Amino acid sequence: MPPIPRPRHIMRDSLEASKRTILLIRIPIVPTAQPLVCCEVWGCQCLSPATLIIQHVATGACGPGVAHGNQIDLSRSQALVSISSLVSFIFKVADPFRLVWFLFLSTYAPFVTLQYIRFLSSSSLIRRVFNPETFTHRIICTMPSQVLFLIALALFSSPFTSALPSFPTVKFNQKVVAPSTNSEATALSYRIKDSYDSSNFFNSFSFFTGSDPTHGFVKYLSQSAAAAANIISTNNAQVLLHVDHTNSAPTGRSSVRLTSQKNYNHGLFIADIAHMPGGACGSWPAFWLVGPNWPFTGEIDIIEGVNLQTTDSMTLHTSAGCVVDNQGSLPGTTTLETNCNANSGFNGCSVSTSDPRGFGTGFNAAGGGVYAMQWESSGVYIWFFPRGSVPADINSGAPKTQNWGLPVAAFNGGNGCNIDQHFKDHQIVFDTTFCGDWAGSVWGNGACASRGSCESYVANNPLAFSESYWLINSVKVYQLG
Repeated sequence: MPPIPRPRHIMRDSLEASKRTILLIRIPIVPTAQPLVCCEVWGCQCLSPATLIIQHVATGACGPGVAHGNQIDLSRSQALVSISSLVSFIFKVADPFRLVWFLFLSTYAPFVTLQYIRFLSSSSLIRRVFNPETFTHRIICTMPSQVLFLIALALFSSPFTSALPSFPTVKFNQKVVAPSTNSEATALSYRIKDSYDSSNFFNSFSFFTGSDPTHGFVKYLSQSAAAAANIISTNNAQVLLHVDHTNSAPTGRSSVRLTSQKNYNHGLFIADIAHMPGGACGSWPAFWLVGPNWPFTGEIDIIEGVNLQTTDSMTLHTSAGCVVDNQGSLPGTTTLETNCNANSGFNGCSVSTSDPRGFGTGFNAAGGGVYAMQWESSGVYIWFFPRGSVPADINSGAPKTQNWGLPVAAFNGGNGCNIDQHFKDHQIVFDTTFCGDWAGSVWGNGACASRGSCESYVANNPLAFSESYWLINSVKVYQLG
């Protein structure tokens, strides 16, 4: 989305109520039927690209906003707030010290105008809130209000502010704000429960050797058979999970499907991966969690894609009765469906990314990266960090999700899905299959269709799968404690 142009003038409407403050917010929007904004400060909800309902927390009054091109203006009559409410808003979402500094740079009485706020520190909370690329605002107030406003902000900027309790983060962006953090996760910290790496991986995972439940053109090997076929190994502190890429495979290409021996309820799952299967016609790699009684105990797909797909698909599968919302997902992601019912025509609720570094060939070209999945009663949240951008708290073994910004995918349970009822006793799974219910069903929709049938191509082109391997540094499981 192009940047919002700098305002050319200061709005100087006359005010009937001389001691009231008008807060005019302009929020960029995009053409979509999905909810765009949900802010904690006023409790506002965007019902459509042209309608914004704002509710004042103090008075309970609400009313529509007005759409202007690719922006929404909150109607001034509904944005009238008292100084106390305005200061409460500022205190709740801003870094007061920086705001005071910029306030003194603004114009003098009788109006105080805060135009485009530009900040030096990219880590500052207020930069994330009032980002010049996604958010502009104007504040107009009369002289009495200005004085009170300055005094209040000066007080909030004192060293005593650090002793006050913290407030929930509110982040405005093109479409979303940060998801509500599980209160339990906020109060407690994540502690390591299990760590899987080259020292214990094959002793901690079981090799599945049955028929592929997704009807793939694959032959899953046992640990001994996979070792003999030289498609699994540990080397340089990494775990290799390959497929047969040297032989023709008339009855299905040899591969492995590994399932953790332990199961989990809730937690933070962090996978450091150096390489994943690259794009190849017929391939279907996945890193996921699943319960023992599918779909009634749920499934969480963290990394998944087929054929020549270039971006990751993250999906939840459940029984009927689980509809999530994706408020809080990183801008640039696409919500494909919010009904997680695996037995409906939707086949799960899914979010697709737009970052090619997050999947397949693009992931490998960038040197791999880290995927983190948080599963708590409030919902399921997934982050991706390219190599070189992994948070220091992950590298140090003390992860703090509240420091990571917006997740790539947010599946909020809310009133539509009881997460604890639909997700239970999950095991961790890595696999690579071929064709089957997904890769085979969409074979004819893209470039792969010109190569004959999916099964024939997979059987007769072993070299096409030379990059179809997982190279895993570690998988760590943290739980609150």
